Amino acid sequence: MSDFHVFENYWSENFATSLLVFALRRSQEFRSKFLEEVLRRSGNEPYETYRATEVERDRQISLPGSSGSLELEVRRPDICIEGWVDGQSFLVLVEAKIGAGWQANQLPAYLKWLTAQGRDVWKLVTLTRD
Repeated sequence: MSDFHVFENYWSENFATSLLVFALRRSQEFRSKFLEEVLRRSGNEPYETYRATEVERDRQISLPGSSGSLELEVRRPDICIEGWVDGQSFLVLVEAKIGAGWQANQLPAYLKWLTAQGRDVWKLVTLTRD
C-alpha cells in the first residue's frame, strides 16, 4: 500500500469522525435523532426523551492487559456519548473504520469496558463504508 493510500484512509476516517462529533456537539436535534436511530436499530423500543450530556472524541479508556498481565491497556474509541434516555443512563461508543482495519481484540475489549461501566443502556456502534 502506498504512503498516499495510507494517508488518504487516515484522513477520510478522521475527517468523517470529526464531522460527526461536530454535528453531535452543535445540534441537539441531530444528537437526539442519532441516538434514536442507534437505539432503534439495536432493537430497543423507542424512548421519549434523549439527552446527551457529553460527546467526547478519542476518550482514553483503560482495560486489563491481555494474558492476565497486571499492566493496563489504553484504548481510544473514536467517539464516546453519555447521557440519559427516559431517565436511564446511557453510554455509546462509536468506532469508525472507513479505511483502517480492526486492531486485535478491539471490539471485545470495548464491549467488556462498556459492560463494566454500570449504565442502564449501552451500545457499541461501528461506522464502516458498507
